[in-house]
Amino acid sequence: MCLLSLACLFQSVYGVSPIWFRKGVFARYEFSSSTFIFTNGTWFKHDGSEAIFQWNCTDIKQGSAEINVSITFGQYTLSTLVYVNLDDRNVTLPNGAYLGKTYLWLSATPPDGGKLEITDENTAVVRYLGAMGTSQGFQKVYEARNGSAGGFYDLDTGLLTQSHFTNEPALLALNISDPGYYGSSGITATNIDLGPRELLIEIIFDLPFVLPIIAFVLVLAVVLRQLRKRAKRKKILGKKRVSSKRVLKDSGSFTK
Repeated sequence: MCLLSLACLFQSVYGVSPIWFRKGVFARYEFSSSTFIFTNGTWFKHDGSEAIFQWNCTDIKQGSAEINVSITFGQYTLSTLVYVNLDDRNVTLPNGAYLGKTYLWLSATPPDGGKLEITDENTAVVRYLGAMGTSQGFQKVYEARNGSAGGFYDLDTGLLTQSHFTNEPALLALNISDPGYYGSSGITATNIDLGPRELLIEIIFDLPFVLPIIAFVLVLAVVLRQLRKRAKRKKILGKKRVSSKRVLKDSGSFTK
């Protein structure tokens, strides 16, 4: 635990690559909006299912991660490869063209009230927010946002959990400047361990759904208990009647 805390501290202070980053990691987000804005200013509204954005690391060489980024809407998918320097989050295309710093992840456990660089020359103040729902249950998060850039991040890993993704360099590679106009996107799947869940908060949020079930079970238990009592009474009364008949029969035989 101490080594993990030290590793997270060095990551926050010196900007070294995330300790969880490895070949094969991925994160998936679903947008609540059905309108894209492309880098040339054109708008596109897609009908049907909500759009899904996903990135996954396909290779790592000399501190540079090869990342496949894709966005799917209906039966259509746009995808491309980008390269991300894991020390400074700089994103480049295969031809070397620079797109900016990604904010798909930031530092883990940054100090509350401290400042983080979101994109080039764009910083934000860190605000601890408690916990929010993710694909791995309720997790502690912090907010680091400057305008539409940045968003909410898992405290233990620094992974982005919710954002508008405006001018996110990984999406600029797909020529999309805003994939969720009028909406935001939350994380729906990842194989990155976000750390321990906030079980107490989960229980509190689940109470409105659990209480009716508990009430139903209790009522059912009371009804079953009453039915068993009645059945037991009937059985006892039945035995008494049989005994009484036998006594009367025996009495009659004795009289004769």
